Amino acid sequence: ATGDIGLTTPLAVSYGGTGVASLSNILGTANQVTVTGGTARVIGGDVTLSLPQDIATVSAPTFTGLTLSEKLTIADGGNLLLEGGYLTTPFGGFGRYENHLTYSEQFDHANWTKTGVTVTANTVLSPDGATTADSIVDDVTGGGDVSQSVSAGAGEAWTFSVWLKGTGAQAMSIGLYDNGTTPASTVNSITLDTTWRRYSVTHTTSAGTTTITARINHTSTASDTFYAWGAQLEKQPKPGIYASTTSSPLVTTGRGLIGQSTGPHLFLTGNVGIGTTSPAVKLHIHESATDKSGVRLNTQATATGYYALDVQSAGTSRLYVRADGNVGIGTTNPQRTFEVVGNWGGNVAISNQ
Repeated sequence: ATGDIGLTTPLAVSYGGTGVASLSNILGTANQVTVTGGTARVIGGDVTLSLPQDIATVSAPTFTGLTLSEKLTIADGGNLLLEGGYLTTPFGGFGRYENHLTYSEQFDHANWTKTGVTVTANTVLSPDGATTADSIVDDVTGGGDVSQSVSAGAGEAWTFSVWLKGTGAQAMSIGLYDNGTTPASTVNSITLDTTWRRYSVTHTTSAGTTTITARINHTSTASDTFYAWGAQLEKQPKPGIYASTTSSPLVTTGRGLIGQSTGPHLFLTGNVGIGTTSPAVKLHIHESATDKSGVRLNTQATATGYYALDVQSAGTSRLYVRADGNVGIGTTNPQRTFEVVGNWGGNVAISNQ
């Protein structure tokens, strides 16, 4: 079957026996599309459904590509299996992450080179719902760009990704450019619309490369405005979980859960264990005898208005380590290296057992 099938009444598309090898498009305008059959089949094209629509899978069809404009609901008792993939969202996700760029959401920063464009910070809602996306206005000549370069070697696979949206249909490109003996580049030409989308491009550096440049190039009408958020550069053959950065890049590959955005990043109702599968309290950290290391808390701030540790009970600070190194018991404003404040009855015991 080829072409489009318009659905105006409930229709079951059954795959049985040799069945139909592929469907190029099913355009649903009402009710539902039901895929049935005794064995897994592959829908090789696109399934585009106008809301409200359902895809009821009686067996286990395989989708080579499935784009959802709203949401995916898994029935009670169902499972979501990612075989070798990642769960990624603008809020973070689960999988591999790294980011060699700095100030990934601040294109107005000096670390980003601007040519023929003007960047205004925090003008519109970003993909994670916070007002942290930047507007970028091309100048009167058109063809402006925003770029950032990092160190690289020859024969390395790099992937650049970024969220972009426009004010209409706007021609853009994102690219990776190396400075090899014979400089090479890979460019992904795209057309923006008014919806946030994450675009990516992958490039393998040429011989003699020492730096690679990630570039967002506006190729549409002069004086146009587009929006950007969440740039990421990874020394990987495909994009991973988005990891935001400020002054320091994430050059070491991480694997696991990453949460970022405004508000609480992670909420768990049970006990959390690090190094143990049987946490006895809300946060239980266990080091084995061979690890020989404890817990490190680090804050980059050293001003007196910040702290490295604040241990409280009933909402009152009991042990307070200020960012400048002063330690207070019964006070959050220790004036000496170690200060005790409170009605302790004059009894302080220091003993050597």
